[in-house]
Amino acid sequence: MLIADEPLANLDKQKFQLRKRGLEGLVTERLVKAEATKRGITEDQLLKAEIDDKIPAPPEEKIKEVFEGAKGQLPPGATYEQMKPQIVDFLSGQQKQEAAQKFFDSLRAGANVKYELPEPPRPPAERKQVAATGPAKGPENAPVTIVEFSDFQ
Repeated sequence: MLIADEPLANLDKQKFQLRKRGLEGLVTERLVKAEATKRGITEDQLLKAEIDDKIPAPPEEKIKEVFEGAKGQLPPGATYEQMKPQIVDFLSGQQKQEAAQKFFDSLRAGANVKYELPEPPRPPAERKQVAATGPAKGPENAPVTIVEFSDFQ
């Protein structure tokens, strides 16, 4: 591979990943819309029922523990009651992401979604034929020959 080809190959890979994520997002949006229509509710109501309502509220002790641990990073004068909603959002955020992923995966599985976005071709590894003459170690018929070029000046 030529040195100039490597950045182009990386850009092609990034382009592929962005296209794939965009396609997955579009498919997920359409599946959510179709499921909401099928149930006769709005998309927001569907997401609330399938994700938000299935996440239990964090225990009061855990909220207080996070508040006490973050006191040094909070604005001066911030009270527990002021920060509680933000702490609850923080603590339940990870669980919501996992529940959303499970729900979206189940929608994709139910719809039998398959992506056929072609991956970018891999640049071929460039091989050069070099006469291996001169001092050598190992058998003449070795499957791999390593040739070292050096300049002692």
